[in-house]
Amino acid sequence: MSSAGMSQDMTQLFQMMKTEFDQQTAIVTKSVNETIMHIIDEKLHLFLEENKYLKNEVQRLKEKVKYLDEQNRKNNLLLHGIKETEKNHQELFNLIKQTLKNLDIEIDIYEINNFYRLGKKQGDSKVRPILISLTSFQKKLIILENKMKMPKQTYITEDFSKETLEMRKDLQEKLKQVKQSGKDAFIRNNKIVIKETIDTGKRKREASISPDNIKNKSLPSGSKNIIAPPKLQKTNLSEYMRVRSSSLTEKPSQQNNA
Repeated sequence: MSSAGMSQDMTQLFQMMKTEFDQQTAIVTKSVNETIMHIIDEKLHLFLEENKYLKNEVQRLKEKVKYLDEQNRKNNLLLHGIKETEKNHQELFNLIKQTLKNLDIEIDIYEINNFYRLGKKQGDSKVRPILISLTSFQKKLIILENKMKMPKQTYITEDFSKETLEMRKDLQEKLKQVKQSGKDAFIRNNKIVIKETIDTGKRKREASISPDNIKNKSLPSGSKNIIAPPKLQKTNLSEYMRVRSSSLTEKPSQQNNA
């Protein structure tokens, strides 16, 4: 075999080996890529599941913190517009007591857990509200029932969180729309409650159907098939006794004749 023919055979063999090598490389590369992608998918799935769990846990903790915050504020009230004339804690309590006394409400020191001005003092231009933490929710309701007696430029509000205040702001807008539609509604527990209207119309009396009506098939339209019992005949007592006595005297005479 000439060197030229051998060289050609070697070239073909080399090309065949290269093609087979490329095919094997492609198969291995695909297999490796699929394996890697499968591992990544598994890891990603675990990561997503863990992330979902953590989000739910964070949401649960947020709800718990919110609930505890609302419970902590449940018996709180805010007095707005009360001038800062007090010089110490005792004078502040006396100011609170006098303010409530003007509403015809008596309060003692044991009925308050804590009380203080909110925020830092900023001169006489801004009056800080007074926070009162009461020991009884019932006492809070009594104060709220009399809050309309507060002097002008002073008022009483409940102690809501910033989130609740934003929610109530939106609810006030919706409540306004509901009232404009003619419905009676109010806000309770951060929800709009619509009062149901009671129908004061008198119930119509159902017509009773007598046997004569049924016989003549003269039933009122829309009436129910209610059959009235026939009227009882009134008995004449003296007539009954006379007939009864006569019948008793006649029986023996009939037997004698027999």
